[in-house]
Amino acid sequence: MRWICAVGLVLSVDAWVKRRWDHSKTFNKLGLNELACESESKPTSCCLCQTFMHDIETHLNATENDHAMDVVFRISEEKKQIPYSRSEARILEVLESVCKDVKIPAQETSSKVQYAVKNACEGFVDEFADDLIALYYNNLSPQQNAMCVERLQVCDAAAKDEL
Repeated sequence: MRWICAVGLVLSVDAWVKRRWDHSKTFNKLGLNELACESESKPTSCCLCQTFMHDIETHLNATENDHAMDVVFRISEEKKQIPYSRSEARILEVLESVCKDVKIPAQETSSKVQYAVKNACEGFVDEFADDLIALYYNNLSPQQNAMCVERLQVCDAAAKDEL
């Protein structure tokens, strides 16, 4: 019985996570249930996620004075070098500023749409900051697929090959 309750709780939490970041109602009110993203029309949540992840990666990759940084792990006291651009400090800097200039490519730029995109970005960063830090920490590979397809499941697996 406990196992069934635990499984039910996990499944309901997963469904809740997907719904709480869903900004589709806001964009539907603006008449945008799909957005032009990467030269094709995609569901709003998918396009927003891909855009935010792309912007985060662009900011991280554009880090000036990227240098090796020593990090020490508390438990083992093991020293390791990681690139500054993928350090927790740099990732947090990017997450704090990435939503200021975020735009959906090839999309109308009315003030209502800009506000909705910025609001969705801020919600995305607030909600998934820990996940984003874990994905990017000392990891130089693109993470759009990991976040948008696997974690949030807002993009379908068929789009996986395109990422």
